[in-house]
This record gives sequence, C-alpha cells and structure tokens, in this order.
Amino acid sequence: MEFDSRRAWSRMPGINATNRARAELARAHGWQFADRAPWLLDRWPVLPFTQRGDMRLAYGSVAGAFHGIPFTAFEFFRRSTVLEKQALGITLNEHDRFATDTVWVLTLPAPMPFFHITSRDQVYFDTGQYPHPVTADRKFNRRHRLVATDPRVAGYVLTPQVVSLVREARLGTWALVGRDLVHAENAYLGGANSQKVLEVLRSLATLISCLPRG
Repeated sequence: MEFDSRRAWSRMPGINATNRARAELARAHGWQFADRAPWLLDRWPVLPFTQRGDMRLAYGSVAGAFHGIPFTAFEFFRRSTVLEKQALGITLNEHDRFATDTVWVLTLPAPMPFFHITSRDQVYFDTGQYPHPVTADRKFNRRHRLVATDPRVAGYVLTPQVVSLVREARLGTWALVGRDLVHAENAYLGGANSQKVLEVLRSLATLISCLPRG
C-alpha cells in the first residue's frame, strides 16, 4: 500500500514540521532539500529498510557535502502493524501503528566489504537470531548483533578504535554497503531535529576516518 496521508493523519503535523526544519537547514548550509524522496526507499538492503511494513515514505531529505564528504539524511516512515478490533467475525475498526527512523548515508573513500551491525538500543524485529560480535569489549559484544555479516569482515572492521568511537557516539545500527555508510536511529515526533542531524554527521565523518583501509 502506498503512503496514505488520511490514514497517517496523526503523524502529518510531525512530518510537516520536520520538512520545514529540514528545508531551513538545507538553505543555511547550501544543501539540496526534498520534502519527499521516493528514490531512497529501495537503495539499501539493510535496517530499517528490511523491516516489515507498507505505506513507506522517505521525507525531509537533505543532501550535500559535510566536511567534504557527500551525504544524504532523511526520515524513513512505514506502517508496521494494523490492529483490528473484531466482534462476531466483523471488523469494527482498525488501528495503524507507524514507525519512523532517521537515516544518514555518507559516501566512503573506497568500497568496503559488506558489514552490518545493530544495537539492542534500537527497536527492530527479527534480529535476535543473529550472532554477537567478538571483540575485546565484552559489553559492546553483548549489546550488539551482526546482521548477515561475515565474522571475518566484522573482525576486520571492528578495530578497538572503531568500537570505542561507536560506543561513545552511540552509533547503534550502521552498515557498509559498497561505497555507502548507512546509519539509522529510531525517531520520534516526526524525526531528528537539525542539531541531531549535524551531531550525527560529525560522528559518522569521524567513523569514516577510523575505518580500516587496504
């Protein structure tokens, strides 16, 4: 089902407010803005895009360069669940549950092997079957899971410096997909504010500088 603003009416004030704030952010930094960006919905086979749900919408997109690194940041919205109230086999009413994630995508200097990790701080379904990473930081290992990732690649990517940065910046769910670094966080009230967008961009730019090369 395509996005239906009538069914998502309760979320529209937050969506509209986020679009206004992102448009202002884009103007302030000379970035491009799009209130809706359907071309972003199917580009990355990682969380949160692999989660169930219809009425998918990408909105509040800003794109440009941050400290010389090309990036895109946007909100990913979906209807995750439809609850039905029935009596005597008749559906009396339906209640939709929606989920929103803020997504940041930064371009890497060179392609990287596929890597995907998520944290228990983020609410995503069907990730409990994936293994924990194996690093020298046991607390980090317990809080994270590798998603469809070769353990050898995880050992290569998760250097002590990367693990330390990820913990400090609370970068719970991120992936390396070719030349893209994709990071996602559960969002509330329409999406991340402008300060949060910039804060995470700074952390991700630092992460890129820490990733192993060669």
